Amino acid sequence: MYIIIHKTSVYSDNSGEDVRIRRSHAPGLFPQGVTEVVYTAYDGSGNSNNCTLKINVIRKYTNTSVHHHLIYMVQ
Repeated sequence: MYIIIHKTSVYSDNSGEDVRIRRSHAPGLFPQGVTEVVYTAYDGSGNSNNCTLKINVIRKYTNTSVHHHLIYMVQ
């Protein structure tokens, strides 16, 4: 497991209702490989929309066998 910190998507609403956010995963521990993180914004009027991030954690080794880098991509 690797610690990954990603920013929350920004949502706005023109209905005048408060926007609430649900997320499938909090920033924190992620396994190596691809994890989909889904944010859902919704309001009291029944409006909603989703934003999906694909967090791809890749272990990349350098020239030496002792050091390695952790790379993650957000798509």
